This record gives sequence, structure tokens and C-alpha cells, in this order.
Amino acid sequence: MGVAIRYWTFGLHHSSFLCDKHNLLIMKRSHDSVFGSPLRHGLDALPKELWNAEILQWLQHADPVSLAQFRAVSRRAAQWIPMSRLYLTAVQEDGWALQRVPEALKTEAVCLAAVQQDGQALQFVPKALKAEAVCLAAVQQYGWALQFVPKALMKEAVCLAAVQQDGTALQFVPKALKTDAVCLAAVQKNGRALRFVPEDMKTHAVCLATVQENGWALQFVPKDMTEAVCLAAVQQDGSALRFVPEALKTEAVCLAAVQEHWKALQFVPEARRQKIVRLVNVL
Repeated sequence: MGVAIRYWTFGLHHSSFLCDKHNLLIMKRSHDSVFGSPLRHGLDALPKELWNAEILQWLQHADPVSLAQFRAVSRRAAQWIPMSRLYLTAVQEDGWALQRVPEALKTEAVCLAAVQQDGQALQFVPKALKAEAVCLAAVQQYGWALQFVPKALMKEAVCLAAVQQDGTALQFVPKALKTDAVCLAAVQKNGRALRFVPEDMKTHAVCLATVQENGWALQFVPKDMTEAVCLAAVQQDGSALRFVPEALKTEAVCLAAVQEHWKALQFVPEARRQKIVRLVNVL
């Protein structure tokens, strides 16, 4: 929301700063475009029902004003503007602002709004307020927020939501919760998440889904990979041929790789190269 919002969120730990800011915005708005009265009378002039929409609209284009001016009207503003509303508005604009909200004012509503805007804000939510709904909202917005979820709330549904948002969040999933469904969802979102899948869970289905999403993830597939997995990998990214074992560089796999990208030709065994070139030209 421009320069002004940075001043706003930076000053969240000073209640007078917040009040002064909004008071000044009210007066600025009334002085500039509504009533034309002197700046010091702006509070009396602007109707309360205009505060929310009008203040935020002006805030988007406001230039920063000195802290001295803010403090000059703090006493009047503090009487009229509820701090809870200011903090809620702040975290709705910037979830990280939660770190500057006083602990006493970190309500469930404020915390939920913060993590919905930025899941990383979960690290600033008090332990008592880390309910399942708050944690779920956090990982749905930012998968890696799973690292801030308490162990007691680390359930399969939360883990599944996290990897569906970012497959690599699988690294924060406890081994006991790395189920087939969670692992499959993770690699479908990001093939590179396969490196966080336990070896005994790297099934054909999981490996196939992995390379279909990211051919280069073939490098994380167990060495006993099948030709079908290799074929799927090079069809997604021809240069993945570099990770295909020599014994599996069949004509079909090599042809598919070169058809996907001609640069894959450098990874084709020399004994097959000329034939592959002829086939590509013919096709």
C-alpha cells in the first residue's frame, strides 16, 4: 500500500503512533477534499462512518508524515479509534505486522487474519492461540509454515494441506505422517519433493508422478527405476536423459528425449545417435 503502509506496520508496537497516524489521515482527508476546514478541526468534521473506507483509500497514496505531527494529535485519536480495529486492519494488509502487535491484543481474529495474509506469521502467534484452524489457514497460504505448527496439531490433514501448497514442505512432515497420500500429493505439486520421501515409500506410482511433474527429479528416483518412469521423465524434460541409466537408454526413451528437446542428443549413446537423428528427421 505504498510508503505509508511501511510506516504504519513499522510503528505497530507504539499505540500512540497508530492512533496519530489514523487521526492525521482523517484530518488530511477532511482538510484536502471534504470540508476545507483548518487541519486541527478535521476530526470534528469527518463523519465516523467514513473512517474505514476513506482512511484506507487515502493511505494507498499517502506520503509519510513526520512522527512529530502524529504525536501532536494522539490524545484526541486515542479516544476515538479502537486499537483492536487498527491491528486487525494492519495484519490484513501485512501478516508480518503480527510480530509488532502487543501480546494482549493478539486475539484469535487478529492471528487468523495475519496467517491468511502471510502464513509465515504463524511463528508470531502465541502458543495458546495456535488452534487447528489457524494452523490450517497458515499452511494453506504458505506450505513451509508447517515448521511452526505444534507437534500436538501436526495431523495428516494439516500436512496434506501444506504439501498441496508447496510440495517441498514435505521436509517438515513427521515420518509417521508421511503417508502414501501425503507423499503423492507432495511430488505431484513439486517433483523435487521426492528427496524427502522415505526410501521404502518411493513406489512406482510415486516415482511416476514425480517425473511427470518434473523430469529432472529422475535423479532422486531409486536406481532400480523402470523404463516407464524414464520415458515419462524425458517426455516431460528431454534433458532428463542424463539421469537415465545406460541400460535403460532404449531407442524409445532416447527418441522421446530428443523429440522433447534436441539438446538431449548429447546424452544419447553414440551407438544409437545416428539412428535417432534419422528417426527425428523422418518424424
